[in-house]
Amino acid sequence: MMRAYMAVCAIAGRFALLLQFPLTIAISLSNGMSVPGAVITYFSFFTILTNLMVTVALTAICGLRSRGWAAFSLDLQ
Repeated sequence: MMRAYMAVCAIAGRFALLLQFPLTIAISLSNGMSVPGAVITYFSFFTILTNLMVTVALTAICGLRSRGWAAFSLDLQ
């Protein structure tokens, strides 16, 4: 059950990040920024970086078998 919950959270996080990216780029471009500047602006928000790290961690944990570095602290069976 725990693995399913983590997978749903990882998918929701990815969806939110992928939805926010074009919105931030479009707003930045309409404010006169270049594309590289808009991408840097997107990744400069702490919430974006935190959500990215959480989705990467959840994806990595969901991909692990019951043995591995996360098995000592999580019951992933």
